[in-house]
Amino acid sequence: VYLVLANFWGVNVTSANVAEQIKHLLYVLAFVTASIVVDAYYPEKHNQLLVAMAGVATIVFWVNMLWWYQTHTFPAVRLSDVMGRMDNPILAGCIAGVACLVLIEILLGHGDVRFRVVAGSAFTINLGFIILSQSRTAVAALIPSLLVLGMSHLRRNYRLLIVAGFLAALSVFLLQDALVGALHRNSYRIDIWVATIEKTRSNLWWGSGYFCDTVALQIDGKDMQHAHNVYLATLRDGGIIGLTLLMAAVSVATWRAWRQARETSRYLTLALLTYGLTAVFFDNDRLIDNPEELWIFFWYPIGRVIAHDLTQGDRLSLAQQ
Repeated sequence: VYLVLANFWGVNVTSANVAEQIKHLLYVLAFVTASIVVDAYYPEKHNQLLVAMAGVATIVFWVNMLWWYQTHTFPAVRLSDVMGRMDNPILAGCIAGVACLVLIEILLGHGDVRFRVVAGSAFTINLGFIILSQSRTAVAALIPSLLVLGMSHLRRNYRLLIVAGFLAALSVFLLQDALVGALHRNSYRIDIWVATIEKTRSNLWWGSGYFCDTVALQIDGKDMQHAHNVYLATLRDGGIIGLTLLMAAVSVATWRAWRQARETSRYLTLALLTYGLTAVFFDNDRLIDNPEELWIFFWYPIGRVIAHDLTQGDRLSLAQQ
């Protein structure tokens, strides 16, 4: 809403642009609202949908890897053409990271050995996709998220953690050429971030508006199209005021997710939120957009936090009655 108001002083503002911006805002609000309703009032169906998402992601990414490496050298050539709606391998890798977290939660909490084997295999496939797509954003977000997810299981299910670690280590070993290729590939993140900060100085407090030029700089003959950091992009568009509002929102969400995790001893919501907040530090630009991967790994965890607060409030009311 603040960025809509920023159109009064922003640049490149037209009625068509504002209409599209408001349409995208309504899309995101509808998605978050739907996530809250399903999670809060239909928890069993919600869990089934989450497992189904992880299963579909596993199948799609497995088929994608088989299809791509029919004509490319495995594993040295980066998997860069993703089938279907997800045309960006980095963002597709972020979806695989969300699937990894869901699958690890299943692996840690399910009693059926056969189900654990399936979940472990699916986890390996999604991790393999992340490595083959050389999505360092997903790797950077996955490491702290897995640590958060394992907090309540370090003693009780140490053997499952060992198995998950073994599967991860095996995937890294088998796909080490792709991993080395990713480490040697220059992402220019520091250069992009410095250039974005330079662009904010002229309108530091209020920002340049939602429709300002997002191109950070040109390197090696290529335009770096956006900030590759949601927080810096918000500073560019909304200034210090906009960034403060965003940081206030994510700080409250993180605090509530932490409280929920401590009260229920279930850390998936906090892990998903950690994943999303870390991923947007290394990629993406604007948070309000058409349906895309960002909805799953950033907006969905925030809706999940709100839904859990609603259900906990209902339980407290019932207990008091």
